[in-house]
Amino acid sequence: MALLPLAVLALLWGLVGGCEKNTWKPKEADRRQITVAGDKMTIHTGAVGTGKWEKDATYVLVDASNPSEKALSVTLGGQFLDQASKVVAPIARQSLRIPAKGTRTFALVADGSTGDIGATGATIEVTSAVQLDYEEQMTITDVHEYEDQGRIVVKGYVNNTVERIGRVVVYATFYDGAGRPMQRPSTLFRLERRARRGVQFVGPEGSVKATLSVGDIVY
Repeated sequence: MALLPLAVLALLWGLVGGCEKNTWKPKEADRRQITVAGDKMTIHTGAVGTGKWEKDATYVLVDASNPSEKALSVTLGGQFLDQASKVVAPIARQSLRIPAKGTRTFALVADGSTGDIGATGATIEVTSAVQLDYEEQMTITDVHEYEDQGRIVVKGYVNNTVERIGRVVVYATFYDGAGRPMQRPSTLFRLERRARRGVQFVGPEGSVKATLSVGDIVY
């Protein structure tokens, strides 16, 4: 699974929304309302990052849901645990926009560790939830998924809704028959003003469901 490097994602997140960031002030929401599907999280060890940032690391895939009527920027953190429930590494915090009544898959990486750290579990904490009062400027439409030789293929369109050239991270999440996330691959697109382009991901063997979502945006 190829995850975008954390340094790149941090830069992208800091630039989200362009000029909106100059006037936007955070409005804290009740983070207790966020539901984390800890019973279905999956732990992996493999390549994360690309290029000079690529390394082997342990990460956990976990879904978080926003039941409110407002889009929220939700940040998750926590700790990785071994079989004896001892902490083996902290989790690097990650923030994602979760739409109203929506769900997003987080890929939370072990902070400061490389390779297999012997984690068999994790505790996940919602560290913040901030209300977002502006519309999402990159959207996903016309999502279609189909089975192909024992795996799911998902495709759709990425849409730039504003009059600015932008770059966007697009995620796919693939699930097994029990509803557990198997993979969350990503790709980075450049979109012209008011443009759209197709995107497609092929899931792993045994996947039965998939979703597409927008991650970080730079204008």
